[in-house]
Amino acid sequence: MSELIESDFILIVEDSDDDYEFISDTLCEDLPNSVQVVRCINGADAIDILQKNVVDTNSASCRCRLITLDLNLPGVCGREVLSYVKSSRCTKSIPVVVLTTSNNDRDVSSCYQLGANSYVQKPVDLGRFVDALEQLKNYWLNLSVQPICLKTPVT
Repeated sequence: MSELIESDFILIVEDSDDDYEFISDTLCEDLPNSVQVVRCINGADAIDILQKNVVDTNSASCRCRLITLDLNLPGVCGREVLSYVKSSRCTKSIPVVVLTTSNNDRDVSSCYQLGANSYVQKPVDLGRFVDALEQLKNYWLNLSVQPICLKTPVT
């Protein structure tokens, strides 16, 4: 899964089809057409997409505006993806929101130690999940100011 994405994008790393549809539908409502949604169902694909879409290694920019990350993924787990994102000069400024069913204190602590920007337990109640996603969208995509990305891809 190595594709060059020609616009700003939101990366949803989620192996559950139902959760992906729900997250995607909620986050993408009212987004500009210039922002794409990209899904990865495992951590290896997520890292590959991020590496492929570094725009300028000198200014360390990437077109990804937000990553929602499940922890329990097949193969490369969410913690490994988070570690990669926050340790790479070109991706460390991308906001990462961990969206997971785990409320384990160790998971929460380890994700924040690795650099997660937010940790949200997926509520079982659908209404609460919608509210949580709406708040995340409003903060990370509307209120928060992020670095400007250059539009010339690295060759």
